[in-house]
Amino acid sequence: METMPLLSEMHRVRQPEDMHKLTSAWTQAGNTIALVPTMGALHAGHLSLIDLARKQADKVVVSIFINPFQFGPNESFDAYPRSLSQDESLCMGHGVDALFVPAAEVIYPDNFSSYIAEDKISQRLCGASRPQYFKGISTATVILLNIIQPKCLILGQKGIQRAAVIQKIVKDLRMPVEVLVAPLVREADGLAMSSRSCRLQEHQRRDGIKIYEALLQGKRLIDEGVTSPDRVMAEVTHHLAGSPYIRVVHVSLVSRDTFDPMTTVMPGQGILAVGAWLDQERWVDNILV
Repeated sequence: METMPLLSEMHRVRQPEDMHKLTSAWTQAGNTIALVPTMGALHAGHLSLIDLARKQADKVVVSIFINPFQFGPNESFDAYPRSLSQDESLCMGHGVDALFVPAAEVIYPDNFSSYIAEDKISQRLCGASRPQYFKGISTATVILLNIIQPKCLILGQKGIQRAAVIQKIVKDLRMPVEVLVAPLVREADGLAMSSRSCRLQEHQRRDGIKIYEALLQGKRLIDEGVTSPDRVMAEVTHHLAGSPYIRVVHVSLVSRDTFDPMTTVMPGQGILAVGAWLDQERWVDNILV
């Protein structure tokens, strides 16, 4: 592995052709590449992904692409937080070799009409209420992989369903990339770190913490030997019922391997997840059980 580059050595790239040319030159020189795809508004969770990427490859590329195709009704593309100048500084400080920031019209030019759809895992959990979401994520991710051609793709547990969908696509399409999922990073109060956190009002933040507390209540039952998924999910739902601002979309206990609903709790093999609205803000959280 190379030593961490100097801050001035980070490439800033906006055009796919330039990005592909750069990573091709790196590969031809014998370097391996790791990609960390983001939508910007970087935080400590993203930085943990970058740190993992640097351990996995010689060169690290971070992409910042706010993908319009994954926003649905009542989800404002324009309101999504943007902090490019700060993101650039964070990337330089963590040894990123290239920052790829393409515009939407570059990724999806006129007459674009080809999409990637995974039809099983994407239908679970949040996918039932967000049919466009995983199609948009999958398409953009495959485009980025084709442009950059990394050895490994680094994703986070915060978006665990997204990671599972991308892993399935990579496997099914026999794409030559390894997908690694880094642990979820939380703030001191337990709130899952998210780019959306900066938009949370005080009552929404309290409810985000309450979701984590509800997940811990479910995990406690499993640790105590409860084997009924219904009992665990009922406990989580009950814990959330006291908040007037939480609107639960799903409480799910699924297999880590298949994302199929568990019929019997198998400790060490499940994901306990919640999707909800915190007043007007969509929120997801999960823990491994």
